[in-house]
Amino acid sequence: MAVILWGVARCALTDKLLEETDDIVCFPPFATDFDDPLYLYHDNCVLREAFDRCEHHEAILARFHEFMRQCCATRPSWHLFLDEDEYMVEWGGMSTIRLVFTNHAFTLDVYQPNWRAFRRAFSQASRTGTSTCQIGNRTISIQVGQDEVQISRLDRSTDGTAFRDRILISQREWERLLEILKEVDEKLLPKMDKASKARR
Repeated sequence: MAVILWGVARCALTDKLLEETDDIVCFPPFATDFDDPLYLYHDNCVLREAFDRCEHHEAILARFHEFMRQCCATRPSWHLFLDEDEYMVEWGGMSTIRLVFTNHAFTLDVYQPNWRAFRRAFSQASRTGTSTCQIGNRTISIQVGQDEVQISRLDRSTDGTAFRDRILISQREWERLLEILKEVDEKLLPKMDKASKARR
C-alpha cells in the first residue's frame, strides 16, 4: 500500500494536501500500465470522501478485489478462507486474520492472539450500538446506527503520526459481517490452531 508523508502527500484526486485528521484510503499497486484509466490510483492515496464520489469508483473496487485475490493466491503463507462480493477473509503470515471489505477498499488485520478482544468489540457494538477496541497501535471504533454502521480505524506509528480511515456499511452488510465473524470463530480459528501446531 502507498505510504503517506504528512505535509507532502496529496490526494491523487483533489490534489489537497493530506492531513492526519483526514479519512484516507490507500490503494495497492494494481495498475502498471500508464494508459490504464485507473493508473491514477496505483499505489496512491485519496480522500475517502473524494473516492466515494469519483467516476471510477466501481471499477477501482473491482480491481482492488481482484488484486487482493491475486496477492493471496501468490503468497504461499497466505490462504483464502472466504471470498464473496462484499467480503474476503484471508489468513496466514504471522497468524494474522485479514478482513477485506471489498465494497469499500477497506481492510482490518488482526493478529490471532488479539482476535478475542476484536470480537468482543463487535459483539458489544451489536448489543449497545457503540464500541472501541485497542489492538496494538490500532484503534477500531464501531457505531451502529438505524440504517448504517460506521467502522473506523486509527493507526498510530512509532513517530507519533496517525493514519485514519472510516467507512459506512449498510445494515445488511453489518449482519453478514457478524455472521462471518462467527464463521471465523467456529471454522477458521481451529484450522489456524492446527496449522500452528503442525509448524512446531
